[in-house]
Amino acid sequence: MKKILLLSTGSLGVLALMLSGCTSNNVPNFQPDAMQAYQITHTVSKGIVLGDFSMPAEKDKNHLLCRLSGNVYLPNKTTYSQYIKHAFATVLITANRYSVEKTAKTHTLSSDITSVNFDSLGGKWMISANMRVDHYPLVSISSSTRFGTAWNAGTACQNVAQGFETAVQDFISQTLNNPRIKRELNI
Repeated sequence: MKKILLLSTGSLGVLALMLSGCTSNNVPNFQPDAMQAYQITHTVSKGIVLGDFSMPAEKDKNHLLCRLSGNVYLPNKTTYSQYIKHAFATVLITANRYSVEKTAKTHTLSSDITSVNFDSLGGKWMISANMRVDHYPLVSISSSTRFGTAWNAGTACQNVAQGFETAVQDFISQTLNNPRIKRELNI
């Protein structure tokens, strides 16, 4: 009788582990903010070509582990640098400031992304990069964007995923509203 009870208890434990498993949370596709695009039309007078958006390979992933409970994945298996570059393109297209080719009436915006990270306990995304307009010196940009958090790992990690799009919008605003970058984009 004890063997049967131990066997059934052990089976229930294994079944519980199999059913609980890890979860994954997905960052939504980037949607441009209409107000942000509107502001760009009034602060940037020339077209912008997007140059390289790079990040060290060991950091440029398409996911980050959240609280050992599962990964936060970017859409379509894009990496962080690809997602951020796509977001810049989407906002610039919406603002009618995106250009495919370099001309006398355009500037090139490039980025060396140094860090993309989150704090699920504190409820914060942090993005840092060195941005460059054409041949001008690098400008260091850092943004920190708050989002809701929870003690429960599943809810907290879902909030992390949902907060990344807003964090990227904030990073774009920090970049395009930086006085040096704004001046260089309008020369």
